[in-house]
Amino acid sequence: MPSVLTPAALRLAGIVALFVAWGSYLSARSSELSTRQAGAVVTGFALALIALHVVLMRRSHGRPAPDAMLAAMLGALPVVPGFVLLLWRTPGAGATVLLFYGIDNHVLAKGLLLAAAVYVAAWVASRQPRWLLVAALTAVVGVEVWPSSGGDVTISSQSSGGWGRFLFTLAAIAVLVVAGRRAGGGVERNLTVAAVLLCSLAFELAPAGHALRDLLGIALLAGIALMVRRRLTVGMGLGVALLCLLELRSIAASGSSLAPVALFGLAGAGLFVCGWLAERSGRQSSA
Repeated sequence: MPSVLTPAALRLAGIVALFVAWGSYLSARSSELSTRQAGAVVTGFALALIALHVVLMRRSHGRPAPDAMLAAMLGALPVVPGFVLLLWRTPGAGATVLLFYGIDNHVLAKGLLLAAAVYVAAWVASRQPRWLLVAALTAVVGVEVWPSSGGDVTISSQSSGGWGRFLFTLAAIAVLVVAGRRAGGGVERNLTVAAVLLCSLAFELAPAGHALRDLLGIALLAGIALMVRRRLTVGMGLGVALLCLLELRSIAASGSSLAPVALFGLAGAGLFVCGWLAERSGRQSSA
């Protein structure tokens, strides 16, 4: 019977142990470390894990080995918090309140953009296309956060967008889709997932009233159907579900009005008909 303690399994356990040791150190020395010192520890550990991911990917000749992917996940998560702590400054009146913590908008934006640069560098070094997914998301959100005047980011918070930010997000979605189509393969899948997820951000940034916002939501759902091209992944499905939840929250503000019911009923029926016609056309062309 072969041993389960393979080199890959040992590396997996070692990565988890290092992550626990890092977290334990931060907890034990939290009262002694300044904010920027804690940021340096967090960022350094994250970059070390990403470097380990690159080494493991190259040793496996580009195949996504479990130990390499675990190192990537545990390394990617602390990058943004690490840069935010490293660049920390006392938040002013226009800060963004993320759950219970106030964060200076420019610090948050710089942290996101620096993280996006790290993710792109990790993709260049490892050629793992999932880095492009997180790079695209953090870059677009970082640009969106930069000019904003703060906000309260909670589960029930409403976004205060504008046409400029909305159109920028749509342009970013279009760029991701076009770049993905040209690249193909795993790059296309991951950039498409990023584009689908950004549709929810675009919906939140639309500065219109509820009726027009709901119409824009339908247009975004139709756009997602065109982006996916019958290749729905788990990430794309999550993006669609998130947009639908945001639509439902917007509709809830309409009270007892039946207009959203009629609107989305007609839209759903129309999309089903379009899907049926597209499938029929495809069968006829292949016959």
